[in-house]
Amino acid sequence: MYKPQQKGSLDFRILRPLDYFSLLAIRAETCLRYALEKSGVLSEIPDGDQKLDGYIIKLSKNILSDKSIECLKNELKTYTKLHDTANKPNPIRRIMDITYNSRSKKDTYLIQAFLCCVLARNYFAHHTYLDKYFMQNQKEESAFMLIGILAAVLKLLDD
Repeated sequence: MYKPQQKGSLDFRILRPLDYFSLLAIRAETCLRYALEKSGVLSEIPDGDQKLDGYIIKLSKNILSDKSIECLKNELKTYTKLHDTANKPNPIRRIMDITYNSRSKKDTYLIQAFLCCVLARNYFAHHTYLDKYFMQNQKEESAFMLIGILAAVLKLLDD
C-alpha cells in the first residue's frame, strides 16, 4: 500500500487481491515482449516460443549462466503444465523449496522468480483452483509469488 488516500492508488488490503495478481502476471508478459520488440530481438525467437517463458529465456541470457538457463528450462517444463491440478501439490511451495547445490544463491533466486512469473501468468490465465488458497492465511506463498513476478520483470528489464 502506498498513499492509499491518494486517488487511483493501489491498496492490497482490500477487495480483490487476486485481480492485482492476475494483472501483474499478465502484464509481465506484455512488458517483456515490448522490451524484446524494442531491442529488435523479438524476431530471433521462433513463433512457437513467443510466449512468456520464451521471453524470459531470451532475456535471461545476459543474467544467468548457460547451466542455470538449462536448469530454468528443465523447471519450466513442470511449471508451464498445470493441466492435472487435482493431483499436484501446491506449485508455489514447490518453487519455494527448489535448491541447487551447483547454482549460486543469486541464480537459484532468479530461477525461482522466473518460475513464479510463468506460474502466475499461466495460473491466472487458465485456472481458479488456488484462489481460495491465496485468500486464506497463505501470506508467505502469496508474497513469494508476488515478489517473484516483480523481481523477474525488474531484473529482466534492468538493462
